[in-house]
Amino acid sequence: EKNSPLCLVNAEITERRGETNTHEGCMSLLNAGYHKVKRASEITVVYQDRFGEKHTMDADGFMAKCIQHELDHLDGKVYLDHLGSLKRKMVERKLSNFRKKNKS
Repeated sequence: EKNSPLCLVNAEITERRGETNTHEGCMSLLNAGYHKVKRASEITVVYQDRFGEKHTMDADGFMAKCIQHELDHLDGKVYLDHLGSLKRKMVERKLSNFRKKNKS
């Protein structure tokens, strides 16, 4: 269901199709803003549910973006890791300045 929680245990993207380049943000980096990130527009993901049963799911659009974004976190990545080096340096500088200003 659209508004139900989704639990993907040991999830692995097995296929990526197409490409999208849309704005993303992240609650982990609230002050980083939104930036365009290239991701697959459609994915196939293999996972276990909370009972250990194996499933395969195809996702596209916003759901595909969310799954890729969250699986990046499990691999120690944030959406900024998908930016070019110049854009990333600009965002890192902005975050650094924000932290300095708000350090009290």
